[in-house]
Amino acid sequence: MIVQFLDAPDFTVDRHGRIEQHSSWLLSFAAGESGDIANEALLWAGNVGDPGRKPNAEGNDFVSDDSFVVTNIKCTALDSRCCRITFTAVSGGNADLPDTEPVTPDSTLQVGVWQQIKDEFNDEGEFKIASIIISDDELADFLLEHGVHSAVDWAENYYVYLIRSEPSELPRHTLLTVTARKSELQMIENLRSEEVTSAAFGELQTLSVWKSRWRATADDRELFSAKLGTSAADWTGDENTIVSKVTPKRISDCEFEYTLEARYPAHINTHHSYDRRDDDLPDRLEYYIRIGEMRLSAMQCGYVWRYSGRYTAINNWNAAMHCPLSTVGALPLNFINQRLKVLEITEVSYLKGTSGENMTEAVTWFTGSRVENLTIAGITGNFLRSDLDVDDLTDSYDREWTRITKVYRLAPANYTWNNNYWI
Repeated sequence: MIVQFLDAPDFTVDRHGRIEQHSSWLLSFAAGESGDIANEALLWAGNVGDPGRKPNAEGNDFVSDDSFVVTNIKCTALDSRCCRITFTAVSGGNADLPDTEPVTPDSTLQVGVWQQIKDEFNDEGEFKIASIIISDDELADFLLEHGVHSAVDWAENYYVYLIRSEPSELPRHTLLTVTARKSELQMIENLRSEEVTSAAFGELQTLSVWKSRWRATADDRELFSAKLGTSAADWTGDENTIVSKVTPKRISDCEFEYTLEARYPAHINTHHSYDRRDDDLPDRLEYYIRIGEMRLSAMQCGYVWRYSGRYTAINNWNAAMHCPLSTVGALPLNFINQRLKVLEITEVSYLKGTSGENMTEAVTWFTGSRVENLTIAGITGNFLRSDLDVDDLTDSYDREWTRITKVYRLAPANYTWNNNYWI
């Protein structure tokens, strides 16, 4: 096994004066050696928590550095005989730290104790913001118990709306800043609309609709479930109106939102408009075009990055297995990690009936040959069946349809898609 230290280590210094160091090594089989490079790398790399590593004078081996502790190990295979291993290590108590200004912890915040910061009021409601310091060992359990939408125990009728985290000034602790929103019964919007429903014989017929939006607590749900068909005079100002529709929306376990619609009893279910554009759904084909992107890796292009600092062609590279595009040899070097522009065409069609009734026909499109030569929306070329979306649609005549959205991708740069790759 050949071991080689790559370049010099890079490092960062955090506000506590701790040094985080990154160093990379190259492992490769010597001439005549063979085996599993991944297993060899795993044995050589050691474990998280081991002392740091620094190269010897020749750069072909390492010596332990007790002033650093390994916190992360990353192995990247360059080919079947060579890999790069990167160590991340953090300075320990014996490390030589640079001169830094001492950090003074915020004495107003105690570990595990809520400290309220401020109140806020805006269009979204009434908020309270508080902070707490939690040890990193207890952080995961704490967030499970005090996650978003859960009730807070430091303010009555408030629930967690937003959580922000940042490193605490105490080592191995995290500072959480929690924004909690008040949950209470209140009307937040009240609208009235009027429209002309008929102008026959010069006589105007109008329809008036009132809508209100309410925030409510969990205890208020029973109140709104009984609203349908009752008087809406308290918020419409018209004693002749009744609640004709109730739409609930769950915001959290602690807060719900209700939209109430009110009409005159004589106007309930008497107005319906039909959209003439729904008449041609069985024969309609809709097309939409956009420009997408794709990136090809070095392996997909037929190359590997060598420690010498350049890409070289892979011996016995199998284009049929590894390249998305049809090619005999390696692709041009400038294809590697470049944004290749790809023309995407979306085709939307409609089938009578629900998606459950048409599922077989829809799925057959995607499970068939992924690559084919087609003319779509007047564009001829080699296309890849890229994506499929199936959903249900009810038109203005209350007829049920299945909307099928198919996405095709035209092969880029005058190439064709590799049918063996796209399965």
